[in-house]
Amino acid sequence: MCRSVIFTNGTEERRLAGVSKEREQLKLRSSVVVTQIQQLGTFYHAEPEHQVLYYFNGEMCGFP
Repeated sequence: MCRSVIFTNGTEERRLAGVSKEREQLKLRSSVVVTQIQQLGTFYHAEPEHQVLYYFNGEMCGFP
């Protein structure tokens, strides 16, 4: 099972993420939005072989 998470960098981003999550929850009503909101920690770039996956699977994964 996959679960979404929003990483924020500061209180304003956290507030906006919370507002967005609440808005989506109101649309769904019968389901629970389980997206977690967490403070951004140390970011590590993916290894080159994993970055290539975007080019092959980007459209499938919902990337532009």
